[in-house]
Amino acid sequence: MNLHIGTERLRAEILADGGCIASILADGRELLLRTPWAGLDDGAPMTGSAAEWHRRYRGGWHLLLPRPLGPATVGGIAQPFHGEAAWRKWRLEQISATACQAQVLLRSVPLTVDRTMDIRDGELRVTTTVRNEGPAEVRFGWAEHPAFDAGLFDGGRVDLDGKDVPVVPLGAGAFEDRSMSTGRASVLGPDGLAVDLRWDAALLGRAYVWQERRATTGFPWYPAADALAVEPASQPHDHPGDDLGTLTLAAAAELTSTVTLTVHTRPTV
Repeated sequence: MNLHIGTERLRAEILADGGCIASILADGRELLLRTPWAGLDDGAPMTGSAAEWHRRYRGGWHLLLPRPLGPATVGGIAQPFHGEAAWRKWRLEQISATACQAQVLLRSVPLTVDRTMDIRDGELRVTTTVRNEGPAEVRFGWAEHPAFDAGLFDGGRVDLDGKDVPVVPLGAGAFEDRSMSTGRASVLGPDGLAVDLRWDAALLGRAYVWQERRATTGFPWYPAADALAVEPASQPHDHPGDDLGTLTLAAAAELTSTVTLTVHTRPTV
């Protein structure tokens, strides 16, 4: 199942599979990474959730929760690579031509996640509410994982709180984990294309910048992925493997936060 929302200027496709925002079209131009094997889920699964994630990975924008990092066993419960939320089937509901809602109840922790995607002019607003359905405090991690088509930004840069991370050339890869004083990042292309991300840095105080520019000759990329991801996150990437994350939510409590994506075309200099 999938839903489409948007305006003539900006459109998005949302999948029940993982609650993934699979496509963001800005004036007809696809902004998000789409792997050549997107949607090809047939065949035998691979051993281990990290390998299976990469076998099926389509690109797009996933929510990574309750453990947004590598696979781990926490409290006797196996947590898959990038967290249970990105593996589940979400319930989708169309609200209007420009908005929809997605919901999932996790089983590895007693959390319900509601996401509303709303497009207004050149802005996509993703508002997420996490609610603790259990009788005790829950500890968890949270990361947003929008992966862009890096080819659109070739020769450009990522601005993180006013500090630049260059887009690496084709054939290279890179990874950055930065502490964020404000939740402001911009992905800037040399032709004037700019994608601005804004979020609550008090909640998501890190930003990961993952670049895979057809650099990996073996599995999983071969090298067929040209990706640039800017990922607001609640914990450092080297967070201990025996813990879900740095956030806590009391019994019956909920937490709401919004990430906005705005597309601009700026004059080149």
